[in-house]
Amino acid sequence: TMLLVRAVVGVGEASYATLAPTIIDDITPPDKKGKALAIFYLATPIGSAMGFVLGGLIESAWGWRAVFFVAGGPGILLALLCLLIEEPKRQLATTRVSVIDSAKQLLLIPLYRRTVGGYIAHTAAVGAFAHWAPTFLHDRYGMDLKPATFWFGVVTVVSGAIATVVGGRWVDRALARYPSTGDHDHPSTRAGTNALLRICAIGVAFAAPFTVAAFASPSPIGFFILVFFVELGIFLSTSPVNAALLRTVPAGLRASSMAVAIFGIHIFGDLGSPPAVGLLQDHLPIVAAMMALPVLIAVAALVWWPRRREALADPSG
Repeated sequence: TMLLVRAVVGVGEASYATLAPTIIDDITPPDKKGKALAIFYLATPIGSAMGFVLGGLIESAWGWRAVFFVAGGPGILLALLCLLIEEPKRQLATTRVSVIDSAKQLLLIPLYRRTVGGYIAHTAAVGAFAHWAPTFLHDRYGMDLKPATFWFGVVTVVSGAIATVVGGRWVDRALARYPSTGDHDHPSTRAGTNALLRICAIGVAFAAPFTVAAFASPSPIGFFILVFFVELGIFLSTSPVNAALLRTVPAGLRASSMAVAIFGIHIFGDLGSPPAVGLLQDHLPIVAAMMALPVLIAVAALVWWPRRREALADPSG
């Protein structure tokens, strides 16, 4: 039953995550797109962290079943309220296209491939980090799972909120220098996309050494302080990477662009990374096993770092 319900939730999540960014991109002025996307994606770190914090508190007071009602009840109410929202007038009309044909066309675009490739490594690291962090705190420092989960959630709320807002403002500054012409193949558009990917690369490159230091920290206090900086770097890329996904493709393929990216980052990213890290823990000390995560973060930085020759290349190359 839980598997079935989770699958239904996944359908809804995939739908809104695919369509919402394209609507935001349509209805916001060019100089505020980064800020708007940042506000939208701010829900990711805050919502995830609230799940860590409130989930533990509710479970200890009323049992694990109550958590689903507290988390799911407002979601049902908000979904019904969304039916009352007037459909915004879209500036760019969507075109009905084949999913397979769209994916083939998208994967021919080098900047799009690189954006998704870095996003896969990034998501794999984040998924495994979120899954194993409380267990790491318990095994490494002897912390109980409830306080470990609570404090990890608190750090995620603060660092995620700061990084997402800063990333959004950085996106607006980058796009102001390289305004989109509506043509994904225009040199200004490609240069702007590379500027967005540079923000992503800087963020994860900043996070990688702090991740190594966090897992090597001899105390839980040191771990939480270092993780604050890790998550600053990781969440800094949230707004720019999604803005890049929208800029690298023709207007009629933006929804397909988000759909293919979401499919890729989950199938090749956070679906397999938690079990893979768990397998490493079966054969290595937990500190050594967790060091796979900064490697993934470094891979994301390497993939995202702009290539000047690619910005000038033919997108069908």
